[in-house]
Amino acid sequence: MLAQYKFLRLKFQTLWFEDIFLEKIATKYASSVNFFDSVDFERLIQSLLYILQDRLYVLTSASHDRGVDLRFCENFCFGNEVIGVSHYIVQCKLYRGNVPAAHIRDFFGVLTKEVAEGYFFTTGSSSPAGKRFIADANKSPYANKFFFVDKARLSQVIQLADQIIGKTEGYICAESEERDEDREFELYWQDIKKLKAQGKKLMNIEKPNNTQMPLFE
Repeated sequence: MLAQYKFLRLKFQTLWFEDIFLEKIATKYASSVNFFDSVDFERLIQSLLYILQDRLYVLTSASHDRGVDLRFCENFCFGNEVIGVSHYIVQCKLYRGNVPAAHIRDFFGVLTKEVAEGYFFTTGSSSPAGKRFIADANKSPYANKFFFVDKARLSQVIQLADQIIGKTEGYICAESEERDEDREFELYWQDIKKLKAQGKKLMNIEKPNNTQMPLFE
């Protein structure tokens, strides 16, 4: 999953054009190039959530699951008995400009019907009407939480993921004859927890689970 993130991160940086005019020129003169598309964006978000949340969301793009691009379900058990389930759904919009408020309302309707928490990731921004809708929707103590990650916040989340990968690779590759592995791991994991907590805060998760160990792949 880390390799997937690094590949898609580079592809997003080099082969996604926020300016549609530049994309048309690039497409015209490099028609054989596989440019960054909506499926790439879904997989990039899947990788980001894995790095920051330690959760492997399932891609649903093949089934066209009512506008839901990623899903994650987590069972809560008492002994061998399941006593509760947390359900998370994600929509990924590779978008330029403001995301229409109608798209945001439609996704909120899906997460409400499925009794899930919802994340809306986009390379665009929310219109004033969309921002009002999200604010109003999250005011209710009975509503399912709805988190909107626009291009500015997405950029910050990607920077945190880059730092996590850099520290992970640095820790794995470090070599020293007098290496205190337990101490180094403790310092490394403290840094990773702080970065993950920042990422979760950016995505409006107020109570991150810091008891999980890092996942390497």
